[in-house]
Amino acid sequence: MGDPDDKTDYQMYDSLKQSVLSGGINHIDTAPNYRYMKSERTVGKVLTSLQSKYGVKRDELFVTSKVGYVPEDGTNMISQREMIKQYVEAGVPESGFTKESGHSLHPTFLKMSVDQSLERLNL
Repeated sequence: MGDPDDKTDYQMYDSLKQSVLSGGINHIDTAPNYRYMKSERTVGKVLTSLQSKYGVKRDELFVTSKVGYVPEDGTNMISQREMIKQYVEAGVPESGFTKESGHSLHPTFLKMSVDQSLERLNL
């Protein structure tokens, strides 16, 4: 895991790292739609760094995220519409999406979303 990609990522990375190291927090809450997936990716970088460089054990932190909303991917510049298309191609029925709001509670989508969040979070 490399350094954060831009100034905002770095500020978030550094603030989160310092907060955990100071003992100020042990609960990190994020979501794929925060900052177009960049939040989860930055949190993942922080978690990796905290464990490998600072000896923070994974069981010392409570990490939460959310599912049900189809996010855009700001890093790879993929729109919500294209994301829905990718999920449909991966097996989520098109009828499983509320396209007006970009939501889905279809079990296949929810499982895929959880798996993708865990990957972005390096968990």
